[in-house]
Amino acid sequence: MNIEIRGLRSEGEWADGLVLWEKVFEVGPWLFHSLHRSAPYRDLDDCSVAVVDGEIVAAVDVFFRDVYDSEGMLRRMGGIGSVATLPEYRKQGLSGRLLERALEVMEKKGAEWSLLFTGVNSHYARYGWFDTPTLRWDVRIPVGLPNPRPEWAISETRYLRLEDILSLRPAHEAFNAGRPLTTHRTETMWKVAVRERFNRPDWVCLTATRGDRLAFLAAQIGSEWFEVRELKGDEEGLQALLSHVAALAHAKGADAGGFQIPADLVPLVESVFGPAVAKPQPYAMSRPIADRMSRDEIEAMFASPASVHYGGDDF
Repeated sequence: MNIEIRGLRSEGEWADGLVLWEKVFEVGPWLFHSLHRSAPYRDLDDCSVAVVDGEIVAAVDVFFRDVYDSEGMLRRMGGIGSVATLPEYRKQGLSGRLLERALEVMEKKGAEWSLLFTGVNSHYARYGWFDTPTLRWDVRIPVGLPNPRPEWAISETRYLRLEDILSLRPAHEAFNAGRPLTTHRTETMWKVAVRERFNRPDWVCLTATRGDRLAFLAAQIGSEWFEVRELKGDEEGLQALLSHVAALAHAKGADAGGFQIPADLVPLVESVFGPAVAKPQPYAMSRPIADRMSRDEIEAMFASPASVHYGGDDF
């Protein structure tokens, strides 16, 4: 069996890649299209594939982002995603060969470090990635629900138009300028990748406005648990949104939830929900590319109390 390891060569092959990802992940093409259409510095060759008799049987993609380091400087990051192999071709070393090619792509295109999210950390450790855990903060919904903030107008949106999503951009940029681990989002990222995630059927976007002041969050709210994926903007507006989330989750039957937020926002969350418990999330792994960043510099990004990787930036 002759296996060819190379980059994608045409949009037709991109469509073949979608067939592979649909078989492996069963999430539909929207996720992969949104990443493909919005990633800065994007080339088809960024996606490494294993090809057998004209069929793509495995793939590893790289999505380049500009991410703030612990000093507030933008550093180019190569995000590893869409790692997939058809069942009949697994345990043949294809993923490792594709990761090695992905490292070459990242070095060639100037990436300084790489980030991925996984549940099989030992596999990626063999190729130089090391654990850089993030934190989630778990809370209980208080027995006495927090008082609403009627001076703030709260809106719930299940489907954001282009003008809706772009209206959130100034608050995001003001809140996150220089914040470690935060992606600098281009306009295309807002229009495509971020909008697609905020418009997922199980997500809701909440905004709080008072005059020209704005805060917003994106969350999943279920009958047993809620998860806030993004939270940013005016501090009083955020308190209003948190009170609203508590009421929404309580009405659905949930009694607990979690926040994927920077540690410096925890006091704000606790002012509404009470004590928040830090829960390390072991899924993030990182590594330098061509010694352009040190391990210490990478770990400093994750250790900062201001650091956060938002759900809208997942790849």
